[in-house]
Amino acid sequence: MKVLKATLAQKIALEGIYLQGAELQFIQDTNECWVVNTDVINDDRFISIKEALESLPKIDFQPKINNI
Repeated sequence: MKVLKATLAQKIALEGIYLQGAELQFIQDTNECWVVNTDVINDDRFISIKEALESLPKIDFQPKINNI
């Protein structure tokens, strides 16, 4: 699965509450990269930051594995 990768500065600038109560939240993958699902690009609730989201590189998602 592809995700959008942000630097810490990009994460801080983009993360937060936007239209219709939707909140953009990045998570860290196993490589400590800040990522978010690519679906946000086409979500009308994030239209005000669409250009910024489109500029983020797409990478393969590497989930963190939690050992219980």
